[in-house]
Amino acid sequence: MREARNAFLDDYPDDQELQAALLNKAHDLAAQLLGVLDGIKVFVKPYL
Repeated sequence: MREARNAFLDDYPDDQELQAALLNKAHDLAAQLLGVLDGIKVFVKPYL
């Protein structure tokens, strides 16, 4: 995630095509993170 953030903020800020590709990648990574969060919720539920 840090690499994606750094690339989005620092690499070629005027390249709209690259920025769009990076934003799409960030969206994909966010979906993966939400999946991990769902798994964590299922795992901890019996302990609550």
